[in-house]
Amino acid sequence: MLLCDPPLPEGRSKNLPSLMPIMEVIRLRVRLGQPGILFAEHQFDRQDLETLIGDPVLAQLTEYEFSHYSMEPTALAFLKDMFTTYKPTTVIELGSGISTAILSRHMREIHGVDFESRYVTVDQSADFALQTQKMLERVGTDDMVHMVVADTHPVEAEGREISWYHLDADKFTEALGGRKADLVIIDGPAAGGAQGVAGSRFAALPLLKEYLAHEALFFMDDAFRDPELEIAAAWAGLDYVHVFGHKSVGKGVLVGCYLDQQTD
Repeated sequence: MLLCDPPLPEGRSKNLPSLMPIMEVIRLRVRLGQPGILFAEHQFDRQDLETLIGDPVLAQLTEYEFSHYSMEPTALAFLKDMFTTYKPTTVIELGSGISTAILSRHMREIHGVDFESRYVTVDQSADFALQTQKMLERVGTDDMVHMVVADTHPVEAEGREISWYHLDADKFTEALGGRKADLVIIDGPAAGGAQGVAGSRFAALPLLKEYLAHEALFFMDDAFRDPELEIAAAWAGLDYVHVFGHKSVGKGVLVGCYLDQQTD
């Protein structure tokens, strides 16, 4: 029995995909020694892109080219499978882009156009958010996706001083429609490159608690990067987080869930 057993629609078996236990991943990283050795710096190959063959968004956005900063195709295909299995109705995504377009469209296909799904995406870059918004308008999910642009600033999370999104609580609650999210995608703030701040994603779970439903699933991209490995280990030590493990797709996806301590 899993400590956190995510609720499933009737008729679905309760099981998560095969995952690598977090401590096995960390021991492997320590044994290999070289910093960043688990984190792929090179671009994925064409075989990886084939995991998204038939995706309606990519079929429509034929000019789109994945960059080093995009969520990789195999990670997106994995998240599409998780959406199909767990059928989230309210999603928070940190870091917008092609993932927003693909996953919001998939969410709409799962629930239908008449179901009031909620997809809230947060981005620190107004320019990048505008690019995402244009994609959403083309694929027809701009009406269900609520874009929040938020600069990063110093915050305190579980005793750590971290740079994280400056979210207006009232506006963020309004974007969620007063709901609590049952699935979270953590792909921001930027933690790599010239503008990135290593370790910034740690704040996601401590600071989003009030917006999450009990047993809400979370998925963190770039999970094989050294700072994200440290974040995973730190999250595993929090009493309101259960970390299932790593999925070896893309640059690594960490899977876990939030446990509401006020729920019996």
